[in-house]
Parts: sequence; C-alpha cells; structure tokens
Amino acid sequence: MLNLVDKMEGNMYAIVKIGSKQFKVKEGSEIICDRVNSEPGAELTIDHVLMVSDAEKIVLGDELAKYKVLAQVIEHLKGDKILVFKYKPKKGYRRLHGHRQALSKLKITAIKKAGEKGKKSSKAKEGMAVSGGEK
Repeated sequence: MLNLVDKMEGNMYAIVKIGSKQFKVKEGSEIICDRVNSEPGAELTIDHVLMVSDAEKIVLGDELAKYKVLAQVIEHLKGDKILVFKYKPKKGYRRLHGHRQALSKLKITAIKKAGEKGKKSSKAKEGMAVSGGEK
C-alpha cells in the first residue's frame, strides 16, 4: 500500500533487493545491509530494482530494467552480539557460542533511469544484485 505522504510530497522511492533482503529507499536515505565488497567511500550500482514509484506512476515489470539505484558505502560495521547457548538437561552439556553479523551502511545518492545522464558503472557482476565492488 502506498504511503499517502510520499504520494502527496512527490518523493520518488524504490524497492531494491540487496543480498536476501528488500529495502525501501529514497534519495538521501541511509540503510544498513549485509556486508558488500567495497571500500568506504566507493560508489555502488544496485541493479536489482523491484519497484519504482514517484508522484505520477508506479513502475513494475519489464520497465524496471531501465532503472538503477546509485549508492555510496559510508562505513562497515558489526551488528549486535548474538549468543547461541546449547544445553542438554542432566548431561552436563553446555555450549556458548557468539556471533556478530558483518554489515555495511549505504547512503542512496540517486535513483536513475537508463536514459538520464549520470554516473554509469561499467563493472557488472553476473548473479550479483550489487555491482561496483572489488573481490
């Protein structure tokens, strides 16, 4: 369902897929997603766009191939510590294991249509929703 405030203000937004998660992004917004293989300050092109909306129309289907979302890596960080505790009663079996997820903070710089002038990324990776990073 469309947010009526977005529709009245005329803000363009997109729904993109990065890794296995989907994000609603606007130009200038910041998101925290799974770690991307790029240095802080690097520009990324997010190719996997699921929907684009502005005040006039919603774009779905084959027309989405024309759209790209440009983002900049702000920083890499770690998520909160998650503790995994295994326990078997009456057997003296106790195991404690911790985990911190590797994350990246991205700032959305633009939502572009293919015909618009702007930065274009020539480095496209097959099977990846995010391109522009190094391996």
